[in-house]
Amino acid sequence: MIKLVSLNQKISPFYKINDIKLNKPKRFSVVITKKLHEEFIKFSGDNSPIHQNIKFLKRNNFKEKMGHGFLITSILSKIYGKYFPGGTELCIKQTCFFRKPFFVGDRFQINIIPKKKNIKLKLLEIFVEIKVQKKVIFNGEATFILNLK
Repeated sequence: MIKLVSLNQKISPFYKINDIKLNKPKRFSVVITKKLHEEFIKFSGDNSPIHQNIKFLKRNNFKEKMGHGFLITSILSKIYGKYFPGGTELCIKQTCFFRKPFFVGDRFQINIIPKKKNIKLKLLEIFVEIKVQKKVIFNGEATFILNLK
């Protein structure tokens, strides 16, 4: 289970495009627990040594189990569907730049920044940045069609 903590005062589901303020970040935090890591291995079937074999990791100068990059996209999916924009949208594009590895036990600081919106077409473009201890580990952009019926 992904437990998210919103760092914003107000996060309300089902944002309407007119209510979204550009350049006003939405902030979330999540800890990558051992249980979350193991559940992702089970769900995805990705049990490669880089994610679970300590001897392999130490031979390659990593001290702990490395997290799955696509666990990040699963966390973003939960945010998009439940918190922001909130469940009435269709994500039509997501770019992913995995900048640095992350490890079991890391705490993500997730910033989602609305960058552009087209009210007529109901399009919203956002920038996503995830940091661990002030280091960027992931960034990307996403585009949504909002307020589907």
